[in-house]
Amino acid sequence: QEVAPKAAPFRMGTVLVIGLALLVLSNVWVRLAELLSISAQVSMAAPPIPALAALLLLLSAYPLVRRLRISRRDIIGVYCFLTLSVALTSGGAMRFFLHSVPTLHYFAGPENNLSEISEHVPDWMGPSDEAVVRTYFEGTEGSGVPWSAWIRPLSLWLVFFSALFGLLIALAALFHPEWEQSEHLNYPLAELPMRLIEQRGDTLKIWTDRGFWIGFTIACIYNLLNILNAYNPGITALGTDTSLDNLLSEWPLSALR
Repeated sequence: QEVAPKAAPFRMGTVLVIGLALLVLSNVWVRLAELLSISAQVSMAAPPIPALAALLLLLSAYPLVRRLRISRRDIIGVYCFLTLSVALTSGGAMRFFLHSVPTLHYFAGPENNLSEISEHVPDWMGPSDEAVVRTYFEGTEGSGVPWSAWIRPLSLWLVFFSALFGLLIALAALFHPEWEQSEHLNYPLAELPMRLIEQRGDTLKIWTDRGFWIGFTIACIYNLLNILNAYNPGITALGTDTSLDNLLSEWPLSALR
């Protein structure tokens, strides 16, 4: 009877080191794309584009990665780490929360009652100094971020959100056996990375999967033409939508228009 090969050990230290390094690069990407150039919301996709890009980067260098004794389990660990951490810095998470307290002080005026509301907000929740709040919204010229005013509220909120996300992870771990074993719940977002890391012999199955590369090429051409058209309208693009009004001109199909 054949004995199944022993799975490679999961090394948390390796995952954290690689994940943190790629997280820094991902946040630089998010800052440039979403805050400075406002060209794309790369962190708000599902899964986040930086996490998927990191997964493809590690898989493209798989021979080197194997020599460094980084297993496929470690690669998936890095992907999961980035999927969660990049999402926290997206426009749908911490970025909305961070300016909620300074907004009360910045926009307070005689035409509203924001100043009265801000009196009931504890000091530890965010800076209330007028100069600090103004630089948060308007920026500074060479003086940098006034970290001394931000370090206390950020540290306290870190404790709160660490407890909150720890609670959510504990709840997921509590319900996971019921979801997976009894209800056979599917995890659609997990399908893509699991397919990408499938191995055939000493190589990844993805590199010899003709269907994958056909679909990948079609998607790349479609998106590349749309991106180039945004910079140069002279380049023909396939567009992001197609009108079906001509096909829905008569009742009752016209109700779908």
